[in-house]
Parts: sequence; structure tokens; C-alpha cells
Amino acid sequence: MASKESAVATAKEQIKPKKSVETGNGNGDYTADSIKVLGGMEAVRKRPAMYIGSTGELGLHHLVYEVVDNSVDEALAGFDRLLAAQPDNFEALYNRGVILSQQQRFEESLAALDTALALRPGAAAVFHNRGAVLVGLERYREAMESYDRAVELDPGYIPARANRTMVALNLCDWDRVAR
Repeated sequence: MASKESAVATAKEQIKPKKSVETGNGNGDYTADSIKVLGGMEAVRKRPAMYIGSTGELGLHHLVYEVVDNSVDEALAGFDRLLAAQPDNFEALYNRGVILSQQQRFEESLAALDTALALRPGAAAVFHNRGAVLVGLERYREAMESYDRAVELDPGYIPARANRTMVALNLCDWDRVAR
């Protein structure tokens, strides 16, 4: 039992920094030997704030952001692999366009949605998302046409109607606001 206690005491001594290093009293005791290089996951476990900015709420939000961002990147990579194998895959093109628009990569998104429309010209949801991308690009007249087409294809498609009204208000197109 005594050897176990002495091993714990020795481990605590090794971890415990020298007083001059801890307090920074300027005695000159701080040398290159005082620096301990932490490797691998030990560094992250011992000093997580160096990697995520904080160990509080801000750090947690940063971690959540990183997980979501990495997930989006993985999803896009999956769609890209699928499209490499099946370039005419409507669902992959459509979903890739939606994800790119959420990342505000509007030009790429528009290209993916236009390709999806070439495959299925009657897809109201694609016209709706295309309208949203065009709003992001501040091409409001084209967005209005895209929303009009979505409503024409599916008169009960409420999101397209609502977005069309918002764009019409932005353009002061009072005739379309009333529709």
C-alpha cells in the first residue's frame, strides 16, 4: 500500500509546476527544461481552451458549430461521390443545391438546381429553392419568375407563395402581392 501512495505522491510532484513558473515571480528559474511539451490528446485534455477558445458556453457553441460544419462538408462530399458515379441523379443534384444555398454558396447552388431542373422540369420544389438562391444573389426579378413557376406547377405550395409575396413587396410589385 505504501508503494502505491508514494507512486501517487511522485506523480503529483511531477505534475505540480515549480513555484516560480506558477507565480511568474521573475527569479530566473524559468528555463527550457521548465517547458513540458504535451503530445497527442493529452494536450487537448489538459488545455482544451487552446483548441476551442474557451471551456465555457462559447467553447461549447464552437464545438457544435464545428460538428455541424463538418457534417455539411461530409454530406456534400457524399453527393459529389454519388454524382461522379451517377451524373443524372436528380435527388443528389437537388440536395446538393439546397445544402450549398444554406452555406450561401449561391452560384454553385444555382448551377446544381438548374441541372436538376433540366432532369425534371416540373419540380415545383426546385423552382422554389432556385428562387431562394436568386434572392441570395439579389436577382429579384428572376426569383419572382422562379416562384411564379413553382406556384403554377403546384398552386397549393405555400412556401413558394409566401416567398413570392415577400419578393413582390421588395420590388413594390403590388399586382403580384395581391395574387
